[in-house]
Amino acid sequence: ETAAKRELEEETGYKANKLTKLGQVNPNPALFCNHVHVYLAEDLTPTGIQHLDKDEFINYLEIPKEEVLQGMGTEQFPHAIMGTALCFYLKHKKIKF
Repeated sequence: ETAAKRELEEETGYKANKLTKLGQVNPNPALFCNHVHVYLAEDLTPTGIQHLDKDEFINYLEIPKEEVLQGMGTEQFPHAIMGTALCFYLKHKKIKF
């Protein structure tokens, strides 16, 4: 949780006043033992300052939830871990299909 808060602020310039752990997964258990921890950051406060490493170039933008849901699995949102995070979010918000 500490790392999630820190990375959010460093990379986006926003502080989360509410952070909820949604879950964790092992992205490739056949080869590795690492885990990805998924958090929902809410009630954000902009600091206006990113603290990027000199080799980091991060632009962020706000996207409506519906656009993310419709775009999942496309060229814009190709990563399987993003899909997993979306599933955790839908479960947390009790959104049924």
